[in-house]
Amino acid sequence: MGKQSAEDKVRKRLNDINDKLQDDGVKAKLKRIIIIAVICLGVLALIIFLMMIDKVKEIRVKGELSAYNETRVIQASGIDIGESIFKRTSFGIKKNIKKSIPMTEKVKIRRNIFTGRITIDIEFDDFDYFVKYGKYYYAVNEKLVVMDRRDSRSEYFALGARYIEIPDILEPKIGEELIFEDTVPEDENDKDVADIKEFKYIYDILLSVSESQYYGEVNVISLREKFNISAIYSKKYRVYIGNPSQMDTKLKMLDGVLDEGSLEYAQKGIIDLTDPSKVSARAVTDSYGTEEGTDKVSPVDFSKYFS
Repeated sequence: MGKQSAEDKVRKRLNDINDKLQDDGVKAKLKRIIIIAVICLGVLALIIFLMMIDKVKEIRVKGELSAYNETRVIQASGIDIGESIFKRTSFGIKKNIKKSIPMTEKVKIRRNIFTGRITIDIEFDDFDYFVKYGKYYYAVNEKLVVMDRRDSRSEYFALGARYIEIPDILEPKIGEELIFEDTVPEDENDKDVADIKEFKYIYDILLSVSESQYYGEVNVISLREKFNISAIYSKKYRVYIGNPSQMDTKLKMLDGVLDEGSLEYAQKGIIDLTDPSKVSARAVTDSYGTEEGTDKVSPVDFSKYFS
């Protein structure tokens, strides 16, 4: 009987432990359920909150906007007032802007969900060169890739770009390299087609000028004829370069002429670098000689470019 009583006590003790473990398990499960429920309610509340405030109420553009105004950048971004502030990814907005405005160098997108504001921080590349086709002017880089189009050359001059006169081209397309007319056959039987290598001198000249210390003062470069290249420098001097050979030497000669100071007080002048061994510089007026009624245009009459 004593033995049975001891067994009953052990059994009861085991049952008490099992009951306690079951109670602890239920409590743990209940605790986890409560935690999950709280998280779900929090997420739901956040979603509801965001749905109430995630509309775009304002779009701001920050950066140097002399080339493109705020309206132009906002249109390029594709963002609309009233749409969800999370409708578009930052990558998508940047892609839209760079596609519409190839001159874009850097873009950063910032969102404020509490104010509904999207801020676009933007930087643009410098305008290097521009050409004319028809009634429009097109900005191009030193590789002759078309970056922009404007109605007036004065806009590009104001932005520091240089006007380049080049052989005839096909209609420029934004984002694509210029195509010289002579490199495209008129029909399948046309054998008189120029090789693109014939125009390599243009790329070489633009690269040399871009790397030159005088780059900022060059206004116009005439590249229509390979062996008759000239430029307008500082809106004062006509610089004759001739053929594209020895460009580095010719630019050094230009440095010598300007440092010499012989044209320091001249309103206009001609600098001849065609033969680096016989460089010359002289002051010239806008009028072409003294002959009355002459129809010649002075080589330093730059009115057709800057008027």
